[in-house]
This record gives sequence, structure tokens and C-alpha cells, in this order.
Amino acid sequence: MEMTTAAAVEKQGYKLTKLGWIPEEWDVRKLDDVAEIHNHLRFPLSETVRKGMQGPYPYYGPTKAQDYLDHFRVEGKYVLIGEDGDHFLKFQTHPMTLLVDGQYNVNNHAHLIKGTESCETEWVYWFFNSRDLTNDITRQGAGRYKLTKDALKRLLLVVPPVAEQRAIINILNGLKIQEKVILALVKAKSTYKSGLMQQLLTGQLRFPEFQGQPWHEQRISSLITESRIPGSNGKAAKKLTVKLYGKGVLAKNERQIGSVNTKYYARKAGQFIYSKLDFLNGAFGLIPEELDGYESTLDLPTFDISPEVDASLLLAYFSREEFYARFADIAAGGRKAVRIGPEELLKKKILLPSLPEQQRIAAVLNACDQEIELLQAQLRQWQQQKKGLMQQLLTGQLRVPNSL
Repeated sequence: MEMTTAAAVEKQGYKLTKLGWIPEEWDVRKLDDVAEIHNHLRFPLSETVRKGMQGPYPYYGPTKAQDYLDHFRVEGKYVLIGEDGDHFLKFQTHPMTLLVDGQYNVNNHAHLIKGTESCETEWVYWFFNSRDLTNDITRQGAGRYKLTKDALKRLLLVVPPVAEQRAIINILNGLKIQEKVILALVKAKSTYKSGLMQQLLTGQLRFPEFQGQPWHEQRISSLITESRIPGSNGKAAKKLTVKLYGKGVLAKNERQIGSVNTKYYARKAGQFIYSKLDFLNGAFGLIPEELDGYESTLDLPTFDISPEVDASLLLAYFSREEFYARFADIAAGGRKAVRIGPEELLKKKILLPSLPEQQRIAAVLNACDQEIELLQAQLRQWQQQKKGLMQQLLTGQLRVPNSL
């Protein structure tokens, strides 16, 4: 049903409410009128106490299971919605509700909600799942927000007839299952690629045409050379950042302008770059064409790559935890404080096949990456479609014929 104007909606049997236009037979109610809050079932426990109570029953916070305990206090289906935290600000990308069932426990940072005869528990879950609650929360110090029980009771929600609620819930559950299927495909393909990469980069799996050809140990300094082309400063530079675990190189989005006293260096497309601070978290990448000419400080050292080595293969080699974890023993102060300088990287040796075999390996791994990227694009497209369909179903703009 296409609705372009308020008048058109009204003619089709809709009414204007505090939550916008909804079907005439739907209502807008306070949560306290159509659902029950069961916070008396909460079980606040410190991490220290929980260590002595380990078991099979989930111990939920507002967004996920925080632990597993040896007994349970809650049984059945409930909706969890956070009582405090900063996740309320992330409603566009993170769910605001969690649907739990079975036998489990809930900490004191989540409200427990159960539906009634007039409002299904899962309707509450879906209605508030992506809802902006920022107008209903209070500020509790720096970066701390709270949805009090009284504020929770006053939350307004749209309530269709129960039959229509159930029909909509079935559709939304189906969309959620489809999303999980795509997520599972992405995970499976990523796991397959990781295993394949390990075998190919260690010579456990060889292509027939290269069988019998030796690999040679090479010092990394013979493969890459640090680049220090003078650039601008912290105020003028277009800056780069490197994501963790080989997830790529991006333009840095800074909220504050940098200092004119900070020296920056120009970087070129195709160069290898890493983060000194996050070396042990796999912060490696190749600078893409669109970021040619961007800059970084020496905290993100950058290197020209020898034509005698395949750049994609070298990145794959460096991005394996088996490689970068070898550097953990050279730094003091724990993983978060570790900085790995170019001199430490360059003096290491690695075992590599001939350039043709490198290129063959890189082609296979790049094909895997393309398949993963295609699945991830499908997932993003599906999630966007799901979000739009959810909005239409939960407001009655799109009706389920068999439930009317």
C-alpha cells in the first residue's frame, strides 16, 4: 500500500496518534498497561562471585550473556531492555532489546518484560528493537544513561489486535532467520579462507605445478623499505587509520583538529602500512587507490614493496596471528602498551615460495575475499530491506492480509 499524504492515509482507515499514523483498529498504549515488568527476578552478582558459580545457565545483561552459572532464577520467555549504559545511543546499528527463553539469570542492568493477553512478549521485543529511546532516558554522570522503571512504564507502543501481532511476529522472525543464514554463510566462508590461507602460506598445500620447488628464507628488509616522504602537519593532513585484524585502511574521521607541530608523512597507494601500537592486534593493510596522497605519522609506518614479492600475499602472511604473535616477547608492559617499530619487523625472516607461486596463492585468497565481500554486501542489503519492512509492519503501513 502506497501512502503519500496524510489525507491519503486517513481515507484508507488510519488515525493520527502520538506515534504517528496507525490503522484505526490499532491502539497506542503505555507499556505498563499491556505488559508486566518482572525486575524482582534479577540476580545481581559480581564477577568474583560468579567465578565460584560456573555452570550451564546463561547470565544475561541487556545485550548478551555475560556468564554461565550453576543454577537459574528465571524460566520462560522475556524481553530484556537495558536499564543503564550508553547502548541507548546506538539504536540505529544495535538492537535495544534482547529476547530470551528457557532457563537463565538476568543481572541488574536489564529490565525483564513479559507480555499479556493483549500484547505478545515478542511484540514488545520487535517494537522496541530499533526504537530511539533517547528522549526517555536520563543522564547519570559522564557517558552514563539510565532508563528507570518509571520511565519504562510510561513508554508508548503501538498495539494491534493479537492476531495481527502474531502474524507480523511470524514475518519478522522469518526475516531474522534469513539474516542468520547469511551471517552463517559469511562466517563459514571466512573460516574456510583462514584454514586455506594457513595451509597455503606454510606449504602444507601446494599447487601441482609447483610441487618440488623449494621455498627460501628471506629477511623482511629485503622485501619492504620504509617510506618517509615529508608531508604536512596534524592540522592540514588528510589522515589514514588502519583497522585491526587486517580489515583495511580507511580515512581517519577526526572530531578534533590536530596540532600544527605534529609531523606527517605522505603515503602512496599500494604501500604496506601498519600501526605500531596495534601491531599485536593485526593492524596491517595496503593503502588503496582512493587514499593515495593521504598522510600518517611515524606511528603508522609505511613501506614500499619490492616487485619480487606479491603485495597481497605479503599482507596475508603478516595478517596471520601466527606471524604477529611472535613479536609479543619483545615488548614490556602488556599487549595494550606494546609498540613494534620498523626495525623489529624488518630484521625478521620469513619463508616464501617463488613469485609465480606467490601470485597463484594470492589469486586463490583474493577470490575467497571477493566471495566474502559479496556475501557481506548481500547481508548489508538484506539488513537494510529488513529495517524498512520492520518499520512498515510495526506501524501498520503494511498490513498482513490473512490477519485482518
